[in-house]
Amino acid sequence: MTPFTFISNIADFSSSFLIGVLCILMAFATILIYCSQQISAHGIASDTTPLNTLNYPIMIGFACYNFEGIGVVMPIMQKTGRKELFPMLLIAAIGTICFFFVVFGTVTYMAWGNFDAQIATEMLPADSVIVIILKVAFCVNMLFSYVIHVKPCNMIIEDWLFSPQTSNRVLNTSRFLVCLLGGLMAVLLAEKLDKFIGLIGAFLCAPVAFMVPAILHMKVLAKSTFSKLVDVMIVLMSILIMIFCGW
Repeated sequence: MTPFTFISNIADFSSSFLIGVLCILMAFATILIYCSQQISAHGIASDTTPLNTLNYPIMIGFACYNFEGIGVVMPIMQKTGRKELFPMLLIAAIGTICFFFVVFGTVTYMAWGNFDAQIATEMLPADSVIVIILKVAFCVNMLFSYVIHVKPCNMIIEDWLFSPQTSNRVLNTSRFLVCLLGGLMAVLLAEKLDKFIGLIGAFLCAPVAFMVPAILHMKVLAKSTFSKLVDVMIVLMSILIMIFCGW
């Protein structure tokens, strides 16, 4: 994936990103089909509960982690041809993703209950050709989507550490180190992926998705008392999530 990060213009990946989206939809449909067969053959899993009192703080962190892609909104908007349509497209995209998350989480939980696997694909039959193709599709999606997701991180690091005159060799070295660090963390934390993502969601995604935008809106755009009150409530909610999930 590292060579792709050397390309600065993410607009070059617009077509490949669509391929990644198609891979996700294929995986989504395949897993739901397997889960539907499981429910049809064996019924709803016996260990399902309305509220998992042991791990629900991790779920809250996971919910916040769903906003991890919020950092790519501004770079994508900058490359959008008709920026006046972007808010409507953003709302439609968020609504669609929320619908998929709810359906996927509900169906897989009904089929498998509190399974111990870190990712859903580990619950599928490993010797199935369809499952093998599905895992390959996941890798293809990661290859195509990583560049867009890591772009804001590289931009921030390069703005802080380097000047506009910095050579491409130095910038590419920085991008390689970011990719290498991500790979090392993935290997070291693979067995505790759920807890790691939950903490990342609580401590990083919650402030980025809720606290910082609310503070900026309150300082720059909010005029009425009600708008400022809403911003304050969002900030307090973000702080509460950080404390509760970290505790």
